Amino acid sequence: MDTLSSGKDLLFTLLLKVGVAASFAAMLARWTAFRKVLFTEIRDSDQKVKLLLFMTPPLAIGVMLRLVSPAYRFADLSLEGSFLLGLLGGRVVGPMGGSLVSLPAFFNHEWLSTPSAAFAGLLGGLIRQAIPNKEEIWNFGPFTFLNIPRAVFRLFRHVQLSWEMLPLMASVCLEIAHVALVHATKPSWLFVVDVRHVWE
Repeated sequence: MDTLSSGKDLLFTLLLKVGVAASFAAMLARWTAFRKVLFTEIRDSDQKVKLLLFMTPPLAIGVMLRLVSPAYRFADLSLEGSFLLGLLGGRVVGPMGGSLVSLPAFFNHEWLSTPSAAFAGLLGGLIRQAIPNKEEIWNFGPFTFLNIPRAVFRLFRHVQLSWEMLPLMASVCLEIAHVALVHATKPSWLFVVDVRHVWE
C-alpha cells in the first residue's frame, strides 16, 4: 500500500492516471484494426481476442512500471482498465483481460490483484449487458460526473433513468470496495493508493 502525504500528491497522481489513460487511448486509436474491432457492436470470438490483444499489453506494462518503482504508481490502471474491458468487450473479455493485466502483480505476491481485476471486468461486462441501448456506453467518460444534476432531474421529473450513470456509480463503488478490501486484508496482497493521511 502506497501512502500519499498531501492532497497535492493525490491530485497529481490522479491527473497522471488520466494522462496515462489518454496516452494509451491515443496510441490505440491510431490503428485502423483496433478502431474496427472497437466499434463493432456484436463481436465474434476472433474479434474479442483482438480486443484483448490490443488492450491488455499497455495495461500490463503500466502494472509492471508500478512494480519497478513506487514513483510510477500512477501507471497502474489494472482496476480501471479491467472495468473498461468489460464495459467494451462484455462478460468474457472483461474477466479474461483483468486476469491477464494483473498477472505481473500476482507474481509479485499481490494475491488479490487477479480476483479483484477479474471481478472488475465481470462487473463491467454485466453493466454492458444491462444497458438496453449500447450507444449509451459511449456517453461514459472522465467527465460524466458533471451530468449528475441533469440525471437526477430527469429521474425525478420524467422518471427516466440515465444509463450513463450506471457505469459511473459502479466504478465509484468498485473503488470503495477495493480500498475496503485492502484495509480488511494484508496491504501487501493488493495495491491501492492510500489516502488516509491526505484528509487529516
